[in-house]
Amino acid sequence: MFTVKIVGDGIARLEAAMDVVASDKMKKAYSRALNDTGKATRKKTVAAVAKQVGLTQKVVSKRGGIATQIAYGNRLSYVIRANGGYLLLKDFKPTQFKKGVKASPWGPRRLFDGAFINKGVYGNVMHRSGKARPMKSGRYKGQVREPIENMYGPAIPREIVQGAAKIAFETTSAEVLPKRLAHHIKRATKGVVS
Repeated sequence: MFTVKIVGDGIARLEAAMDVVASDKMKKAYSRALNDTGKATRKKTVAAVAKQVGLTQKVVSKRGGIATQIAYGNRLSYVIRANGGYLLLKDFKPTQFKKGVKASPWGPRRLFDGAFINKGVYGNVMHRSGKARPMKSGRYKGQVREPIENMYGPAIPREIVQGAAKIAFETTSAEVLPKRLAHHIKRATKGVVS
């Protein structure tokens, strides 16, 4: 059952509130609610991704290319984007040992057997790949060399949509949006609609 009680200037206030609901002020209220929710969700998601991959939030935001597109006017959506490929293993505090390199992608430190830190290539962690072959030209012509490749860890765009990051995104947005929407609607209608 729905009961409406009108006291004093209640009809005039209700008319004014309905005018607001039908105007562009509501779009502003919706976009503000979406932006508030988006900021909170981004913060929690980046924190969850950082913990998930074993990096700081600053590095995740920078290397993962995390960017946002806010809601405004007729575009009522808040977008969180992550760009980029797999992160180099050198971002995960590598340490050289006789058997290989220890690094901490995805959290706990582990040994990457046979890997080495190449000081000449900005400290990248590398491993030998392929069959040894003699060099055909250059300084090392005639010497037998094995090809080497960089080693990689997680990719932020993949990690942001799975595991703890996905859960953080879904729970935060589900909790925050209804509250912020109610707040901004109440504010736009001067307390008549809440």
